[in-house]
Amino acid sequence: MDLNVGTRGWERPALAAALIVACGGTPTEAVDTDPACALPTELGSISVFENVSLVSYATGAVQDGQSVVIREGRIEVMGADGEVQVPEGATSVPGCGRFLVPGLADMHVHLSRADLPSYLDAGVTTVRNLWGFPDLLAMKQEIESGTLDGPSIAVISSGLDGTPEKWPFTQLVMEAEDASPVIEAQVAHGYSTLKLYSDLRSEPFDAIVEDARARGLEYGGHVPHRVGLTRALDAGYRFIEHLSGYEVVLNPGGPRGAFAWRTIDESAIEGLVAQTVAAGTWNSPTLEIFAQIANGEAAVVENRRAFVHALHEAGAPLLVGTDSGIGRTQPGVSLHKEIAQFVAAGIPVREVLRIATEEAARFLGAGDDIGRVDVGFAADLLLVRENPIDDVTSLADPVAVLVRGQRVR
Repeated sequence: MDLNVGTRGWERPALAAALIVACGGTPTEAVDTDPACALPTELGSISVFENVSLVSYATGAVQDGQSVVIREGRIEVMGADGEVQVPEGATSVPGCGRFLVPGLADMHVHLSRADLPSYLDAGVTTVRNLWGFPDLLAMKQEIESGTLDGPSIAVISSGLDGTPEKWPFTQLVMEAEDASPVIEAQVAHGYSTLKLYSDLRSEPFDAIVEDARARGLEYGGHVPHRVGLTRALDAGYRFIEHLSGYEVVLNPGGPRGAFAWRTIDESAIEGLVAQTVAAGTWNSPTLEIFAQIANGEAAVVENRRAFVHALHEAGAPLLVGTDSGIGRTQPGVSLHKEIAQFVAAGIPVREVLRIATEEAARFLGAGDDIGRVDVGFAADLLLVRENPIDDVTSLADPVAVLVRGQRVR
């Protein structure tokens, strides 16, 4: 049966009915089981995806019946089927009307080698590791060289913190004079972004900021308790993790952590959001793990969602991250739960998907390299059964996952 029809979402009832009769099950299942739609396990240096549908997360526009040529890990040509010249020797990949979309980015993880397959299985092709450790840079290099299958890794230093020491490889900065040698060591290890943590004292914090600025380094992370949100924003925090620091202003005198969100001063939200927008600071709220920490308590979950919605409505930049790798949220699959949390916060699906792809790339300074299906971009791609804007769950079970043009799932 010829499935090279370029239909979207099985909009032609007669075709859908014919497929159900011929193959059994739903139209999607029919494509999965049709031999003509079987995918090659290896793609070679040149491949062409034919009869795929493309969707823009920026506009929602869909293009059916498209061909995408990939050469040496990058998208070389795109266009309508029959109008794209297929290079000699290219591996043909039958799209059969399925959607070719950008891979996802989990922007807050704690990696281990054992977890790498789980990210790929879930369609995560980029991760941002939030605490440096000795094997991290070697792992990154092996993935980039093609000797290890895994998502592309953005790296950040080990946490700079005060006592008590909470995590392995913590870099203690107890006095102002400790800042420069600690930062020097992190730079020597290969880190250009610093993670600041919860128990930094005031003077060491100022010294870290001054030294980092002099070196042209980015910094952010948790807002230290002794520093506070306003001072962190004024100091040039590029990113804040877990919405840390906001709860202190929204619930002064309340508990720290997740349960501080049980009761908040809603009248303070507008001012905090305006401060964040003015500072240009990105937030990775990690909604799912905090919902778990709070045992799903409705007030905590809803107040955090409401604050994320307010940030988004005001144009404050957001990142989708899970904090996977510390024993609560599962690597890979939890990103889809985090996406669902963003949707539950009232952010449209299309916009959440743009945040998890294009916006992540923009944050990483890779907006012209990853996060879109476009000519010249890295072929970090997912082949999925449905338009993710219509059925976001289709991303959780991709038909194929490509990293740098090679099929890894």
